Amino acid sequence: MQLYVLLYLWRMAKTTGSAFDSFDEAKWLEQAHSVDLLANHPEGWSMPIRGNVNDSWPEMPRKATGEKNEGNLWQLQQSFVHPEDVQQGLAHGVGGLRLKGRAPLSALLDGVYLNMVSIHVDRLWNEEDAHDLAKSAKGLDVQGSWVSWVSDETIDQTPWVEHAQRMSESFPNMRYLGCDAAQWIESGSSRIDAMVRLCKTMDSILEGIQSANLEASEVLNGMVWSWSVDVEILSEIAGLRALRLLWEKWLESHHLGAIPIWIDGRTSSHSYGMDLDTDHLMLQTAGAYALVVGGADGLEVLPHDVQSGSSKEGLRWARNIQHLLKEESGLDHTFDPMGGSHTLESWTHHMLDAAWSLYQGEGNQRMR
Repeated sequence: MQLYVLLYLWRMAKTTGSAFDSFDEAKWLEQAHSVDLLANHPEGWSMPIRGNVNDSWPEMPRKATGEKNEGNLWQLQQSFVHPEDVQQGLAHGVGGLRLKGRAPLSALLDGVYLNMVSIHVDRLWNEEDAHDLAKSAKGLDVQGSWVSWVSDETIDQTPWVEHAQRMSESFPNMRYLGCDAAQWIESGSSRIDAMVRLCKTMDSILEGIQSANLEASEVLNGMVWSWSVDVEILSEIAGLRALRLLWEKWLESHHLGAIPIWIDGRTSSHSYGMDLDTDHLMLQTAGAYALVVGGADGLEVLPHDVQSGSSKEGLRWARNIQHLLKEESGLDHTFDPMGGSHTLESWTHHMLDAAWSLYQGEGNQRMR
């Protein structure tokens, strides 16, 4: 078998050079100029094929996971419902435990060294859960998020803000406020619409901060934005880059200092439709690649069989997708890997400008 593979590779090496004509740059440029270079995306932003350079465009801000010189860091996250799956996930490199089950936190966290991982609890805080986490922590300064998801920009956010402030006193290194744009995207909103809703929700949160007489920078330092991507890789990368720039633009417009936003990204199952569960592995890999290159801080890849209940094998393969992107592809080495790509830079800023213009055009009116 090995001999066969070597002979095959030798044959490919001998024939590849003559299999294609040499690249003719002049011919390519001639054909490229005949293509519409300012096509419009259905979401309302321009997507030039070759892009351009604009010296006024700001650089990508740092991520919440680390400084730019540390590379493109991200946290491998995974959701767990059953206590027996948690230890398997930890053994396979999960750095962020997302706990969604109804089992007591003490059961889910049994045997977990909380100083080595981040805990992300996607449910409302209550006294029983607080007691379970404190019991498991045993005085440790727990990292992660216990997010009260703000998903409606039309309501008074003061109680949410006050709630987050109280919780931060118990575990200061956990994040307690979040805007769940992922649910808007997965219910049919475009990326642009989701960005506008994020800005409007942030306006409501800022009003709540001011009503509670709290320091805005302290509260916003605990903010999480949740985002969802499908398989349009280049568009999704541009969208994530625009999302981080949108946060900076919103801060600047409200005269607030630079505060890194934590973006939790997850892949989507919207494109599922093939007969075999294993067919979904390519879709999840494409989404994971977009999240990594786009710069998500936390990343969860859905199991390929999530619609069937997420088997242990499915959870393992979902983790391995991220390991391959990091350990085999080295995508964590370079901050903003697509920075400098004329096309991606153009798409990023056209998307950002479209969302910001729509947000400003609607003023402080609440979206229906």
